[in-house]
Amino acid sequence: MSEQHDMALRDVANIVRPARMAALAGAELQQFRLRAVYKDCLSCIPFDGTTAQGATVLVAMSPWARQYSRWGTKTYEYVNEQLRTATLDVSGYTEVEVIVPAYETGTIIDEYGTHTGEIIYAARGIIGGTGVTYEGEDVEWLELNIRGWCKRWEA
Repeated sequence: MSEQHDMALRDVANIVRPARMAALAGAELQQFRLRAVYKDCLSCIPFDGTTAQGATVLVAMSPWARQYSRWGTKTYEYVNEQLRTATLDVSGYTEVEVIVPAYETGTIIDEYGTHTGEIIYAARGIIGGTGVTYEGEDVEWLELNIRGWCKRWEA
């Protein structure tokens, strides 16, 4: 990745982090293991630091990672939950974008052992909610991991 790209991600983190901390007063925090990725939410299992067990919980993706059909002067066409094509309305310029970092639902081997699905940090009880519904129900957990759509590098 370029230095400019790294700086852009840091800028996003510096904007989002304080807003999230302010919104967390009185919120409940939880770790989860990721099982599946949907349009605007994640299917997760509660994780206590050692074991992932319990009922499946839906977690709303952070706003930067959600699927929008339109944002500003761009329109988007989604190939899947982690790949889209963005088109600039005025010029028609298109680029392929991916979620960074990618959501990992498969086997992960780290210093703690072998796991299925990456760790997702989430909060609920946030004033104003998540703004995400799934099959008509409000999704109350909000992902705290920082992600965003970035132009895919092509060799």
